[in-house]
Amino acid sequence: MKTLSEFFKHQATGTIIGIIGVSMGVIFYMLSIKNIEPKYAVRPSELLAEVTNDTERLKLLWDEKEISNIYSIKILFWNDGRKFLDKNDISTTSPLKITIPPDIDILFHQFVKTSRDDLKMESEYRETKNTKDIYINIIGDEALEAGDGGIVQILYSGEKTSDFFMKGRIKGVKYGIEMVDWATYHPLGESVNAWTKYSILAALIFLPVSFFWAFVERYRTFPVEISLQTLSISLIGQLIFNLGILFTLVAILYRFLIRFIFAIDWVS
Repeated sequence: MKTLSEFFKHQATGTIIGIIGVSMGVIFYMLSIKNIEPKYAVRPSELLAEVTNDTERLKLLWDEKEISNIYSIKILFWNDGRKFLDKNDISTTSPLKITIPPDIDILFHQFVKTSRDDLKMESEYRETKNTKDIYINIIGDEALEAGDGGIVQILYSGEKTSDFFMKGRIKGVKYGIEMVDWATYHPLGESVNAWTKYSILAALIFLPVSFFWAFVERYRTFPVEISLQTLSISLIGQLIFNLGILFTLVAILYRFLIRFIFAIDWVS
C-alpha cells in the first residue's frame, strides 16, 4: 500500500493525467470532423421473366417490342458522412450518373424509395452513339443529410450483369463516389442496430458504476496519512480516464447509429 501511496504522491501522476486528457481531446477532435462521404451499392440482378426453349409459346413485349428477358436491378446511393451533401455541391460539368453496360437495353428506370418523404430524386436516361447513362438529379432546394439517399430501380433486357457504376464529381470529395458491396451492410442492419443500442446502454451503466466502485475501494483502503488533496487528484484522474473512455465509446457508437439506424432502416 505504501507503493501505491507513493505513486499518487509522485509528480509524474499529474503528467500522466495530462497526457490522458490531451489524448482524449485529440480523439474527440478526430471524431468531430464532418465530411461528405457519398457511397453507392448495386444489388445483384434478378431475373423477372425469360423466354426459353421450354416456353416457346410465351412472348415478352415491352412497348410493343418483343424482348427475350427482363432483369431488375436496384442501386442505392446515399451520403454516409456526417456533413450534408448540398445539391450545389454536385458539379454541373460532371453530374451524378449511372453508367450502363453497352450490350443491354434499358426498359424502365425510376427512384422507388428515398430516405425521407420530402426528399425527391429523379432519374433521366441519355443515350449517345458510344454511351448509355442514367443521370441522377435531386429535385428542388434539397440536400442529402447524414444517411439520406435513394434507391433507383432499373429494368433491362439482355445478358445478366451487375456492371453498373456510379460516377460524378462532388465538390470536397477528392476520390469520388465509393462503391460498397450490397451484402456488407444490408443484411446486418437490424443486428448492428441492436448491438449498438445495447453497447451504448452497457457503457452508460458500466463506466459510472466502475468509477463509483473505484472511489469506494480507494477511500476504504488508502492509509490515513494520505492527504485529501492526493486522494482528490487520484479520483479526478480516474474520473477523467473513465469519462474519456465513455465519451469515446459513445462517439464511435453514435457514428454507427448514424450509418445503420438512419441510413439502413429505410432500405428494404
